[in-house]
Amino acid sequence: MWFARFPGATPDPDDTHGNGITGGFGNASTAAGFYANLLELRRWWDAELANEGMMELSLPTPESTDGAWLANQAKHSIARSMITRVETWHPRMGTMPGFGTDELNGLPDAFTSTATAALEMGAMAYAKGVIDNAFLHYVRDDGTLFHHGEELPQSARMLTVLAAYHGYAGGADAAFMLTHFNRAKALAGLLVARRALTLNLSAADPRHGIPLGGCEAAEYFKARNLDPDWLLEAPPRHYYASAAEAYRGFAEIGAVWQDIGDSSGRADVAAHGAELLKLAPLLYHDLHASLNRTVESTGDPKAPRRWPFVAPAPASVGGRHGPMQTCHELGTCMQAAAPYKAYPEMMWSGALTKQQVDDTYSFMAQNRSLVLGVPGWNASLSLRAPFGLAYGLLQHDFVERFLLHFFAVSAHGSTRGTLTPPQSSNLANRDEPTVTYAATGVHAVPAYLKWMLVFEEPETKTLWLGKAVPRDWLAPGEAPVKVEHATTRYGRLSFSLAVDAAADGSYSVKANISLPSTAKPAGGLRLRVRAPAEHRGKMSGVTVGGKAWPSFDAAAETVDFSAAQLTPELGQSGLPVIIVSFSASKRLKTDDDSTAAADPDPRLLRLLKEICGWIISINVGSNDVYSPGPGGCQSFWCKNFPSYIFVNGNMARVLLAAHTVTGNQTYLDEGLRWCDSFVRVKHTITTSSASPLAAGSNHTTGAWWNTGYGVSLALSLSTLLLILLTYCLLPRAFAMHIRNNLLR
Repeated sequence: MWFARFPGATPDPDDTHGNGITGGFGNASTAAGFYANLLELRRWWDAELANEGMMELSLPTPESTDGAWLANQAKHSIARSMITRVETWHPRMGTMPGFGTDELNGLPDAFTSTATAALEMGAMAYAKGVIDNAFLHYVRDDGTLFHHGEELPQSARMLTVLAAYHGYAGGADAAFMLTHFNRAKALAGLLVARRALTLNLSAADPRHGIPLGGCEAAEYFKARNLDPDWLLEAPPRHYYASAAEAYRGFAEIGAVWQDIGDSSGRADVAAHGAELLKLAPLLYHDLHASLNRTVESTGDPKAPRRWPFVAPAPASVGGRHGPMQTCHELGTCMQAAAPYKAYPEMMWSGALTKQQVDDTYSFMAQNRSLVLGVPGWNASLSLRAPFGLAYGLLQHDFVERFLLHFFAVSAHGSTRGTLTPPQSSNLANRDEPTVTYAATGVHAVPAYLKWMLVFEEPETKTLWLGKAVPRDWLAPGEAPVKVEHATTRYGRLSFSLAVDAAADGSYSVKANISLPSTAKPAGGLRLRVRAPAEHRGKMSGVTVGGKAWPSFDAAAETVDFSAAQLTPELGQSGLPVIIVSFSASKRLKTDDDSTAAADPDPRLLRLLKEICGWIISINVGSNDVYSPGPGGCQSFWCKNFPSYIFVNGNMARVLLAAHTVTGNQTYLDEGLRWCDSFVRVKHTITTSSASPLAAGSNHTTGAWWNTGYGVSLALSLSTLLLILLTYCLLPRAFAMHIRNNLLR
């Protein structure tokens, strides 16, 4: 037996492989020796993982969503990943039978999944070694891979991984990047050549501009020969994952090569980067032009749209190998990969829209390609290639779907004890043997845990903190959420979330964010506070560094910071002291509500919040808006007519309306403060009849206002004044009615 091979063992002469022994164990281990060796092993792994400098986590432990278990599982998954490799760096795709043959070690997703998990967990030394090994030993000089076939989307993702390493390393490892420039350039050239094969097709052809090559290496007989018959198949195949991943790879590595080329004086490197950056938007355009042409209505309200030439439904062909079993016999192959692999790989690039991700997820759920939210078939879930699904769901804020997927992967995707993920397992029949260990799946939990806590949106470049934290983690009595030294392309960051719940039922969350002084994500920073169900949607106020912070969104459960607001001063005195308060009033609907209406355009909401933040910053509530200091209003109107009631009044109306849309209490308070200032500057007048506005005081007293620019009020403007008064009175009289009845 393999486990009995030890120095001095006597081989069995009948055992031609030399794997057996006679006579049993030579020197039986003593208890003291066993536990001494076990302790030494523990010490070795502690030192090994400490040397990696990984992200450190301290997470709440509710029974429903035990964060400590996830953190432990993520760390052990990295260890499992390390011991899967041979002589430290050489990959193994898995074990026999199935994934243990040498020919499978060059599968690119064995590389991309490993490097992604290492980068996300902050194991930078491990990530660097894995990347170095892949480009030295598995990428050829012509850009193809040492493998019996190709997986073109994952080949493209190799470029994205290389770019991510550069970003997570702080751009400080340019010399290492340049050692692999030639092969990375050749790999990009292969993708360009595959795209060029379809550029002669009509622009109306949905295959136009889509690189030829799928996500299943079993098509090696065509990949190897660049078979021109690819363009003659009916129905035609649509390699959307290849186009999407090429777009992402070109966009990411192109910017890196430009930066390195400029800083190192390598004009050839910078020129290659510029070329890729020009190609990226063309790929994006062709991808979406094709998606728009081929989308098909299903007639099923639960899954109304699909893309039919990506992969067939597994139910129609009998299981995970169905497409391979039937389409070659018919001579009309569609995608060789099954739905559980083909569809998720479309999403990892971040190139699909929210609607496209929603449609694809719904279609997979209806055609039995999802099992507990995890890609699979019938009753079997598979961790062969699930990453894109999780990424796409989280990118577009399908948080509940992401969490279902994550916790199903954590609970059902690995063996107990050793946390070894098989390629697939049947949840309905645990007596059915699993398919053997595939090394890609072991990297799911580390990547997902990082994305749950720290996520960088690829298109808007928004940095999210706590985007998908389980609500139970912020329940009163739970330990704080603590994340330290998490990797981002802007440097390492730390943050914590701690609940403060009083006996009177009040609830607030204290956040402490530590960012690198140079961190300025183009899309800003968004902190999400996913409060327990009883507080969901009731975010009512935020202070940052002890000062009111108007840029928050109760419905989205976020506190928002634009790139311009992320100054070193804010990082030192503001971000470490954030207090998010929640009211006891009826909650607004949030994205978790199944009956919630479609989300407003996030760009418009962000613009609205920026406008409201500026209005508050110029002190509109005082009705005197001129401020000579930095950031103050210094326009013509502010300088010359700072008390102009019509301009200021309309800005107050914006705040009051924005409160109705977002539930932000600060907007309401500042708008009503202007109303109070408006009333204070009135001029009283004796009228000939009783005035309803003066009821209870002097029945013959009315009011009029100066305009604020040196001219007395004209009678023609009286209607506008009545509108302003109505807006001022409405929140006091009816705000609670609107909140409780119209915004439920």
